[in-house]
Amino acid sequence: TGGVTARGSSVSVTFNGTRNSDFAEPSLLPSVATVSGTNFYISRGDSAANITFSCNSPVGVLAAPESNVAGEASKVTLSLNITTKWPKDGRLIVTFQDDVNFNIPSSSRANIVRGVDGSILSLVDDPSHFIIVTRQNDGSDLAADARNVVLEFTNIQNPGQAHDSLNYTIELQSRSGACMEKVNYTGSGLVPNVLRSATATTTSAVAGTISNVSLSFTISNALPSNAVVRVRLPEEYALNAGGTTGAISSTPLALQGGFTTSTSANGTITMTRTTVGASSPNFVAAGTAGLGITITNVRNPPISGLASRPIEMTTLVSGEVNEIDTVKNITQGTFTPGALLVTSVTQNGTTGSVAFSTIRFTTANPIPVDGIVKVTYPSGITFAGQPSLITASNIDGGLAVSTSGQTVTLQRSGSGTVVA
Repeated sequence: TGGVTARGSSVSVTFNGTRNSDFAEPSLLPSVATVSGTNFYISRGDSAANITFSCNSPVGVLAAPESNVAGEASKVTLSLNITTKWPKDGRLIVTFQDDVNFNIPSSSRANIVRGVDGSILSLVDDPSHFIIVTRQNDGSDLAADARNVVLEFTNIQNPGQAHDSLNYTIELQSRSGACMEKVNYTGSGLVPNVLRSATATTTSAVAGTISNVSLSFTISNALPSNAVVRVRLPEEYALNAGGTTGAISSTPLALQGGFTTSTSANGTITMTRTTVGASSPNFVAAGTAGLGITITNVRNPPISGLASRPIEMTTLVSGEVNEIDTVKNITQGTFTPGALLVTSVTQNGTTGSVAFSTIRFTTANPIPVDGIVKVTYPSGITFAGQPSLITASNIDGGLAVSTSGQTVTLQRSGSGTVVA
């Protein structure tokens, strides 16, 4: 009913109902022809450009290692719902996050858990951190909108460092490698592994003494040459005592090089591996046992007994926050009291009389504002009623006096200053 379309006219028509190819490959060249009412060709020609498609995306993707511990041998389970037909000779490529060093040995394999029939063949490319899974043409085409397709990848070693999340790229392909579906997936992360057999000893067990703290430990994950070792001592230790707190390797053959150290007010010593003289830091392999570090110029807690909490120790890479290995429960030995120096004890008066008793002493450790001084007398001395305090020097804030047996207790009121 219309008019004749003139020669050289630019014509455009749009219609619906076409279904795109299952493959995102530039190999589709449409042809166009015009035909007379009597079915004779008027003109015809091929498209000057291919029809191209972008990859579809699978939905419901889940990928996670069986173990969430850094460096552990594990298997990764992948589940997805596909939206495009996956042919019986198609491929699946899974790329594991390569910037955190998944270890994918040649023995790694993909196994079908459910949702796919026939057999598959696995090919590992560890430098690129991906596994190619190829269907062997002995099953059936997997229909579009297939649900709950699950595969597992065995003998995958987790990265040797904790991470908040792990990234994977999943791509379904035709046999020729044309993309059908592709998605980048972010899954749950990893927690650090454990520093094993960790112990701590001090060169002196006397409270308040300047000492060195010797640490011995076994690493689970490798310790790189640019590693940082972070140790947090209980708050009652004093750092930079008698000199700057430092650190040295006490196992120089296994743990080569030295450390530059920094300290913080909460008792943390940060030790960064560095070259010392002719000794440069080495790469220490995962599982190396019996490593040792000695922290110098540390003052023991000023009170006898056990420290208020265990020592914490962590390894990580310099400039990064993700931990490699950690331990939070290194116990220390029991500290003995410092050696208080009693300079003089005087009793005035004659035998049998009520006398003044003067005790002079030099402290080994500070006496806190709520501290106690106890004086225990030999059995030949008794008390005539309740003793009272006459004078006190260099210990302020008031003292409450009480007795029990042969012991006089002087309880500080809490309102004075610490006796250094």
